[in-house]
Amino acid sequence: MRLGLAALLLVGCTIGNPPTISMDAGPGLPDAGFDGGAEADAGPFDAALPDAGPLDPDAACAMAAVTAEVERQPVDIIWMVDNSTSMQPAIDQVTAGLNAFADLIAARDLDYRVIMLSLRGEGAGTHLGSARYQVCIPEPLGGPGCADHAPRFFQVEIDVRSTQPLEQLLGSLGQTDGYLASDDRGSGPWLDLLRPEATKTIVVVTDDNARMVVRSGSG
Repeated sequence: MRLGLAALLLVGCTIGNPPTISMDAGPGLPDAGFDGGAEADAGPFDAALPDAGPLDPDAACAMAAVTAEVERQPVDIIWMVDNSTSMQPAIDQVTAGLNAFADLIAARDLDYRVIMLSLRGEGAGTHLGSARYQVCIPEPLGGPGCADHAPRFFQVEIDVRSTQPLEQLLGSLGQTDGYLASDDRGSGPWLDLLRPEATKTIVVVTDDNARMVVRSGSG
């Protein structure tokens, strides 16, 4: 005799008791050539799963919750301002607005540092016999009399030329030949003002087009 078997399998999120698998024997069918002995009268048969205790409704729908933590990195902002006399209007705007700029950054709860690369002083002046326009950042970002105000503000004196700010930036940062404090396009070391863990933002203010050249020595 052949036995017709029916099984129901439940998968997913279930609530309640463990499922029961039922197998029912169908009506007797003629022997299909296989002599299995006397016909057996098979009644309903229930095979329950082993008792493993109550089923956790969420066992098949496990989920994990992770809270992301936002960490604000410190930021070093490097301003490089052209000292050409034609820059007077732009320099006046930088001088008047840099404190508001710093306040905006502080309002975002950022650990910031401003590094100004430009000749230090108020208004028009001369440098190595040439007319230049200087930069003086007032308090509270700057210190009294155009001074530094650690740890937020530092100014590095360098005569920034109209077309050469980028090469002066890199040359003075690396203290390469032609950009030392003894050179007319150079400055003293300022790499130590940059914090290793801080992101770096560079702002160049000029009214001309910058270019890059290979230069060594004064001139």
